Amino acid sequence: MTTNLSQRRRRRQRVLQVILPWGSLILLVAVWWLGYDRTRFIPPPSAVLAAVPEFVADEDIVGNLLASLGRVAVGLGIAMVVGTFAALAMASHPRWEAFFGTYVTVGFGIPGLAAALFALMIFGLSDTGVYAAIAAVTFPFVTTALRSGAGAVDRQLVEMANVYNYGFWRRHRHITLPTIAPDFVSTVRNMHALAWKIAIIAEVFLARDGLGAEFKKAFDQFALEPVVLWLTVFLLTLFGIEYGVLRPLDRFVHRWRALT
Repeated sequence: MTTNLSQRRRRRQRVLQVILPWGSLILLVAVWWLGYDRTRFIPPPSAVLAAVPEFVADEDIVGNLLASLGRVAVGLGIAMVVGTFAALAMASHPRWEAFFGTYVTVGFGIPGLAAALFALMIFGLSDTGVYAAIAAVTFPFVTTALRSGAGAVDRQLVEMANVYNYGFWRRHRHITLPTIAPDFVSTVRNMHALAWKIAIIAEVFLARDGLGAEFKKAFDQFALEPVVLWLTVFLLTLFGIEYGVLRPLDRFVHRWRALT
């Protein structure tokens, strides 16, 4: 009886996980449909739908989407590598905690817009500036999240590694990294949306292609329908990666919880 109840409960939770996101999207569309005529700046749904065929026929959609996707992947990848190294170092000795803690504290206070402007001044109009802006803003969050996981490593395993004279890299490779693997995946999932937001802001100033650049072009022309359509592409991409890649991966690395 208990097993059947548990199975039904898990089945109900899976159904809700599918239904609730679509329900929230339908609610958003309903609010748009009912409230667009109360402002001069939001186009009616009918006008947006009428612009879809011409928008979809544009060959630049895939290119712009891939450009933004690549920048997010590289920028977030840099933040994950540097943040993982910083978290491991901070967990290994108090002096590294003090050293990297300064950068983490400063990083938390940097607004995304300021990071994009600094990157523009330093790197000019280039992809490097977008990478730097994404990495700079997401780095402190990555480091803080992984630092907690690195500090929870079993001390007996660490002492055993010391007995067998494991060096820094060997100890972290065999003990720390496997321990924080679930935290690593969860951090990627949590930072994914933030990386996209910073990428869009940075592309407005630093890129000639990508979703942010297309937002800027549409805004400069005050073309409201393309703004909504590019926003739709952005949201579909964000949700597609979240529900199609990151959540299944997160469930996979945390599958042991279902056994406890």
